Amino acid sequence: MVGALSTEAGGVDGSGAANSRRYAQDERAAGVDAEAGLLRPIPAVDDLEGARIKARSRALLFGDPQEVLRIGRLEVIARIGAGGMGEVYAARDVELRRKVAVKLVRSDVDDGGDEATARIIREARLMARLTHPNVVRIYDVGRIGARVYITMEFVEGSTLNAWLERRPRPWREVLGRFLLAGRGLAAAHRTGLVHRDFKPSNVLVGDDGRVLVADFGLARPLVGEAEIEATETAMSTALTTSSTASMRLVTAHGAILGTPGYMSPEQLQAASVDARSDLFSFSVALYEALYGVRPFAGASALELLHHIEAGAFTPPLKGREVPRRIGRAIERGLAADPDRRFATMDELLGALEAALGRRWRLGAGALGLTVAGALLVPRLAADPCADAGAELAQVWSDERRATVKAAFAATGLPFAADAWTRLDEQLDAYAAAWTRARVDACEAVEVRRSHSPRLFDRRMLCLERRERAFRSLVDTFAVADARSVAEAISAASSLPAIEPCNDGELLDRGVEPPATRAAEIAVAQARETIARADAQWATGHYSEGLVLADASLALLGRVDYEPARAEALVLRGRLLARLGPLDDAEAALLDAAEIAEASRHDEIAADAWIELVRLANRQLDDVSRGEAWIRRARAAMRRLDDGPRRQIDVLLEEGLLEARTGDYAASERAFAEALRLLDEGGDDSLVRGKIEHDLAVTLEADGRDDEAAAAYERARALLEGALGPGHPELARFLHDHGTFLMVHGDLPGASERLGRALTIAAEAFDAAHPVAGRIHISLVEVALRSGDPRGAIAHAEAAVRSFEGGLPEGHPDHVDAAVALGGARFFAGDLEGALAAFVRSRELLPVPADPLTAAITAGNVAETLVALGRWREAAAALDEVDLLLARLPERDLDLEARLLGGRGELALASGQRDRAIDLLEAAIATREALPEDPQASARLEAALARAAVDDGGARTPRTSPQTGESPADAQRRRSH
Repeated sequence: MVGALSTEAGGVDGSGAANSRRYAQDERAAGVDAEAGLLRPIPAVDDLEGARIKARSRALLFGDPQEVLRIGRLEVIARIGAGGMGEVYAARDVELRRKVAVKLVRSDVDDGGDEATARIIREARLMARLTHPNVVRIYDVGRIGARVYITMEFVEGSTLNAWLERRPRPWREVLGRFLLAGRGLAAAHRTGLVHRDFKPSNVLVGDDGRVLVADFGLARPLVGEAEIEATETAMSTALTTSSTASMRLVTAHGAILGTPGYMSPEQLQAASVDARSDLFSFSVALYEALYGVRPFAGASALELLHHIEAGAFTPPLKGREVPRRIGRAIERGLAADPDRRFATMDELLGALEAALGRRWRLGAGALGLTVAGALLVPRLAADPCADAGAELAQVWSDERRATVKAAFAATGLPFAADAWTRLDEQLDAYAAAWTRARVDACEAVEVRRSHSPRLFDRRMLCLERRERAFRSLVDTFAVADARSVAEAISAASSLPAIEPCNDGELLDRGVEPPATRAAEIAVAQARETIARADAQWATGHYSEGLVLADASLALLGRVDYEPARAEALVLRGRLLARLGPLDDAEAALLDAAEIAEASRHDEIAADAWIELVRLANRQLDDVSRGEAWIRRARAAMRRLDDGPRRQIDVLLEEGLLEARTGDYAASERAFAEALRLLDEGGDDSLVRGKIEHDLAVTLEADGRDDEAAAAYERARALLEGALGPGHPELARFLHDHGTFLMVHGDLPGASERLGRALTIAAEAFDAAHPVAGRIHISLVEVALRSGDPRGAIAHAEAAVRSFEGGLPEGHPDHVDAAVALGGARFFAGDLEGALAAFVRSRELLPVPADPLTAAITAGNVAETLVALGRWREAAAALDEVDLLLARLPERDLDLEARLLGGRGELALASGQRDRAIDLLEAAIATREALPEDPQASARLEAALARAAVDDGGARTPRTSPQTGESPADAQRRRSH
């Protein structure tokens, strides 16, 4: 903000003269000039300045050390000026160890109360997102008491106004400085900001040669409506009060803003304002700098407006010769009708450079336009892209890092420190990649001149989306709760990849930006909300994310821009896939895919189809829809071709889908291709571990147990390294690995894996968490297979408690816990207790229930009634199982074996020994095709032996050591 600083107390260096003149002009413009007397004076020196002067006086009079005054973490050095918006101080940022400028906004500027203060802070934050070599950086905004302060880049140098006054300048040199300032304005316009008070005293010329637009104190987001609705009194004052050329109108919120000498006619009339208003002010300043006078004269604002509308230009001073083409470009920029001006700042700058290029060729030979443009701009001593990427330096500063670290520690979770260490590395790497891309984009424009304005704009939009996502995620981590910490590593991995922003061909095929500035700003606001919703989704806060996603759709309902609507819809679909209803999730994702394809938003179309396949695979349990949607996902990926990340996502879902159809070879090929792409695109242990896990499940289903065991072990090692040994996500993978070992007879290995999983879950959450409950259910099976039915009952009861405390009524896990408890009691010999649990499992079924689940629970009840000898009830229950089996889309051998065994025991009890033997032998034969279950097989063999004895040994029963599953084991297998 500040040019050369005056040599006040505190040892500030700098010439000071030009800067003092600038602020003297500003103070006169604000009304403290007694001769002007046009507006009320700014208030007396505020408390901060009074305290500073008193401290300095005490130090000079009494030799005491001068008291250091602070604004937050800033040490105030000296006041370097005051203007209509407030006072400006030189200060030192003690944490970042740099000199900064601080504007303390006048209390009467934001006297609109909390709403006005919030508006100033919001606008300052919007300006802080603008990073360009020709714009002064805003670092921070905050409050001190009731006052707002804005921390800005400190620039050693002078104002453009002072630079022009210092000595006569050749017109080429003048135009060169203005073109650099114009680039800063153009950059602001591309982000949706309008300066509204452009003039030479608001442009800084650094001692290092840089030219920077400053004092965006009157900037506002462009909304396409009438500017700030000025009151009739304010309008009357602006149009009738006698004024000098430097008169500055800065009144309370709701009044006309700007400096009338440089104002566009629409500003003077408090009409609608857009970027072309800045273009007018720029042209006024350039006319004045080149010709020595302002283009329009007027003793009052009303007279000034009359001359602008009449096109009554003030003749240039003698000796001010400027090429006619440059004059014509400036004249077009000064048109009273905005539609007759250049449409954008870039167009005006292009016209000025083109005019200069032709004139340059006449004097220096046949130089091309690009060369002429390069020679026009003075070589800067400093790197013009030195500050590119500073946006993320502010988002992920040392202070912000410390805040997130403290938030993680405050959760008290045992894995929080480990999660923080890994997250810190992830965010550092992402910020570095983003910054490299941002610097390269700057150099492409400012150094190499290899980007067209269109390509640069698209690259910046791409990077801005990533910056929003990163900032929103960091904001979420700054107030982290247990769920955020648990999901942190996965959330950081889900940040959108940087690489597509470096692909010019891909960017050139991207969607067109909004057609109007008004739409552009509205879309930017909606995308801010989408980014916040996405951060909530990534960290597991689904309900909060859905509220924000719906809010973004409401914002976009007022704008005709379908690409952003598709972005909001795909996020809404993701959230509903976790929250339900699933039909609504499917509808949102299909709408997103349709809109994205229609608007050629290939990135979002690919995301929508991938999410739909994931929905079909994991929740809808619908192979046919999954197969249809995977084809659309592949097609979207072919159009997009943006790197390996989405291709890997598609291959993962394809592998799972192929496994569900029984094509295990195709499934394995998909996972192998995903691993190959991961090798090419840079290793990611978390993603690799998840691929190895899914591969292990496929190999297990294909009966390749040794290969599956090796894949499970690779997955465990990778995930433990990526997540840390105590991370709750690791508990889920240990659970699956332990279940695999249990099913394949490695009970010690299963106990170790499942025991570790339970310890992690209990420490990360608590013993009553649903994750712990699912692990307890698997430990029921381990205990039963180990001959410990009492231990199985203890685990089953713990599962029931976990789900009752952590899951809503109607959740299917309640059924699983009741089934596990029934099975444990059954094999412990507590048949009445088992029956009560199995009956309870049937009561917990949703209406209508899944046919297979209904058949399983009915079979459990029937089998227990048979064991109890309650034959009449058992016969009715077995008939019900028979009916339910007939409704299944395919055979279930386990249920058939149980039905045959139950009917066999029922026949034996009624004296039908031959029928009993036939039924029991059929049950044993059916079990031969199933995994072993010693308890179930032993019961069938015992019943068959009884039938043979009762038959007097006339028949030799067929015996087989084949085994099957317990009721709880069967339930677990099907649920899994």
